[in-house]
Amino acid sequence: MARRKQAVTIKHVAAEAGVSLQTVSRVINNEASVRPEMKVRVQSAIDKLGYVPSIAAQRMSGSRSYIILALNDRDRTIADWRARQGTDWVDQMLLGGMLSCAENGYRLIIELVDTHNDHVERELAAAIAALQPDGVILTPPHSDNPLITGLLAKRQIPFARIGSRSTGDGIALTMDDEGAAQQATQHLLALGHRSIGFIAGPADYQLSGWRGHGRSRDEHGRPACHG
Repeated sequence: MARRKQAVTIKHVAAEAGVSLQTVSRVINNEASVRPEMKVRVQSAIDKLGYVPSIAAQRMSGSRSYIILALNDRDRTIADWRARQGTDWVDQMLLGGMLSCAENGYRLIIELVDTHNDHVERELAAAIAALQPDGVILTPPHSDNPLITGLLAKRQIPFARIGSRSTGDGIALTMDDEGAAQQATQHLLALGHRSIGFIAGPADYQLSGWRGHGRSRDEHGRPACHG
């Protein structure tokens, strides 16, 4: 049986270039403090050996982990998987996050967390301790869970709250659900439709879409009815 070819490591690159491990790591991370001639020297060794930088090597030069942690709702994700269904916008958002991370030398890791669990803080703390992420992406309903956002803020970990309109720590990112629902309802009413249904999401999601739907119906003298 043929022996497995040994993987090229940062140590091999350092030996080939005749520099320290820290110098190789600084070059990999494109730090401005590295002299141009040293960058060329190390990069030549990387190209010659076919070295692919690892997260461990990138971590050596500083405190960054090059990991972004995304939290998804455990129960809903598992239920959708078993039913062979999915929340398309969440899937697309996470795919976009993966691509952006890859373009910038990062890795996106998805953790499933039950936001209604009494131990949610413990679960999140364990994930943070194990991964030491540079940032966290929160998807609904985690985006508005004060236990989660409070823990991240306390630990000074940058985080984004997807689909959240509430004020507070982190960066809130959302689309105009209310305006979109209002336009969609106006379009249907303009076509002459009078019996228009609105399928809302789970109770722990924002209901701005329902407000937009109701406003359009009120403007056209067609009050919304709760089913």
